[in-house]
Amino acid sequence: FIVSCSLPITMDVSKSVRIKSGSLTRLVKEYQMYVADREVVERKIAELHENKQDQDYAHNLKKQNEFLDEANSVVADVRNRTSRVYHELNKLVQENAEDISDANVLANARSALSSAEEIGVQ
Repeated sequence: FIVSCSLPITMDVSKSVRIKSGSLTRLVKEYQMYVADREVVERKIAELHENKQDQDYAHNLKKQNEFLDEANSVVADVRNRTSRVYHELNKLVQENAEDISDANVLANARSALSSAEEIGVQ
């Protein structure tokens, strides 16, 4: 037998907006963390260049460059995922703002969108 659930559409939209807002907020934090990690590796590479007399210079430089390549790859991946979720949430909010009855859900969504814009995602 079939059970039908007749929840209002606004409930589904609010839930989707809430989920996307949480995802976007998490991705923005993740992006910021990886960018900070990349900056640490870049500083280590600069320090290595200043202290070329270190006997493990070549090995350490090679390893730090590998870490930098990995960091750049992760930053690019997180940025792409952040951009995708940003556009999905932005579209959801623009098309359904009047259908979202919970003001907090809408405010959180706009805050998450703003956070993403601050890191250059648009």
